[in-house]
Amino acid sequence: MRDEQRGHTGSDVHNAVDGTVGGALVQAGTVITGGVHVHRFVRLWVVGVVVAVVAAGLVVWSLVPESGPALLVRVRPVSDPIWAWVLPGPVAEDDLARVALTSVSAERDAGFLALGGVPSGYVKTAVGGVEKSANSHQISLVGNRDEPVRLIGIRTRVLRRTPPWDGTLVGHPPQAEHDVRRVVTDLDDPDGAVRVQQGPGAAERPYLETKAISLPRGDDIVLQLTAAVGASHCEWELELTLAYGERPEQTLRVRADGTETGPAFTTSAWDPTWPYRGGYFVVLPVDGPAKIALERVG
Repeated sequence: MRDEQRGHTGSDVHNAVDGTVGGALVQAGTVITGGVHVHRFVRLWVVGVVVAVVAAGLVVWSLVPESGPALLVRVRPVSDPIWAWVLPGPVAEDDLARVALTSVSAERDAGFLALGGVPSGYVKTAVGGVEKSANSHQISLVGNRDEPVRLIGIRTRVLRRTPPWDGTLVGHPPQAEHDVRRVVTDLDDPDGAVRVQQGPGAAERPYLETKAISLPRGDDIVLQLTAAVGASHCEWELELTLAYGERPEQTLRVRADGTETGPAFTTSAWDPTWPYRGGYFVVLPVDGPAKIALERVG
């Protein structure tokens, strides 16, 4: 019987269980059909399933929105060396002096912020030929997409407008000429246009007419934006219009902490001729610029 079941090669294939031989055999639990092991089919099947799963995963991944906004935004207030602070109410003069005469600008700014104040440059900013109170912020825009992100629109939106504060005014007047070259926005302009000032008497131009901005992932640009207001206290935000790849335009709104939902930017008008319940004070040099004093002038 065994001699009749020899294969063409002259070798025997024996069943590991009962020693029988046949066209379809079981050897150590492995089915052999036509000389091909089934576990090879299993391996091929598993590889095919894995490839299909990976392919499906790539398709799904490509449909998932990229994380975070198209531009990452960082905001930092700019401390003007020729400064003014408007406070919402009266402050004891000794407490005011401790803050105003601090030699470290960061500590002085923190002190005024703790009193609820809003900063401003002491030198007014001319927008549309009108001198207005203004403050500045450094705004860093960082690309956050593989395709370059194009900035195609930039404007400001006033969220809340109230009468200017009448609490206390403290200022540090300039002792020399002051540079007026700025990127500015007029908060009294309903369009909220952001423009470039090239210097005294020069015409203002829309910012994006003078500079094209396109940011690949990780690239950045820093914009120092000065916001001006004539006779009110404004809370506002920055509105950016973006485009990248084949996607439709997007709108990104930016608040004072760089997010879309944080505290608003704040700019407040002031004038030394207006009445202030807590008075108007200036920081003046005494016996040379090394020593300064706080003096009430209004």
